[in-house]
Amino acid sequence: MGFLSKILGYFQSGKKTILSQEDIKALGFFDNMSYPYEDSYRENGKKFVKQYGPLLRVEYLSHYPKFEINFVFNKFIVYSGSRGNSYDINFLSLGYIGEGPRYSKYFLEGVGFILSDNEIKNIKPGAVIEKIESTVTVNYPENPEIQKAQTSEIYKTELFDAIDEENINKVNELLHHYSLDLDKLNDDYNI
Repeated sequence: MGFLSKILGYFQSGKKTILSQEDIKALGFFDNMSYPYEDSYRENGKKFVKQYGPLLRVEYLSHYPKFEINFVFNKFIVYSGSRGNSYDINFLSLGYIGEGPRYSKYFLEGVGFILSDNEIKNIKPGAVIEKIESTVTVNYPENPEIQKAQTSEIYKTELFDAIDEENINKVNELLHHYSLDLDKLNDDYNI
C-alpha cells in the first residue's frame, strides 16, 4: 500500500473518519427540514443512529462564534461547526438558552441522550457528554479526548490541503509536526 493510500485510508477507516457539513448533506441528512424544526432535528438524530450506530459521546470543543461540537458515533465522528444560513448540523449549539441549544436538545433526544434545558444551558467548552448505562453525564476531563479531536481536525484539514504529488514534502512535514507517523496511525486506527 502506498504512502498516500495509507494516509487516505486513515481518514476513511470507519469510526475515526470525521464527516463535514458537505459530507452530511451529500448523504441526505437535513435535506427535508420542516417546521416545527424540533421534530426534524429529533428525526435526523434517529437517522444518524440508524446509519452510524449509537452515539458514544459528545465533545463540546468551542463556544461562540464557532460552536464546535463532535458527535462521536460508533462508526463516524460528525462535526458541527460555524453556523450557516440553513437548519442543519451546524445550527446546533450548547451553553446558553436559545434556538441552537433547543435544537441540540431534540437532536440529542433522537440519539438517546436526554438532557434538560438547564443542563444544556450550563454546558461549557471542554465538556464530554456520555451515556453511562441509562444516565447521561457531563464531565470535564483534565486531559480530555477533545484535545485529540481538535488536533485531528486541524491535521486532517492541513493534510488534505497538502496532498498531491508536488506537496509530498509538506505531508511529511505535517506528520513530523504533529508527531504522527504511519506506524502510529496503523497502531491507533488499524489501517
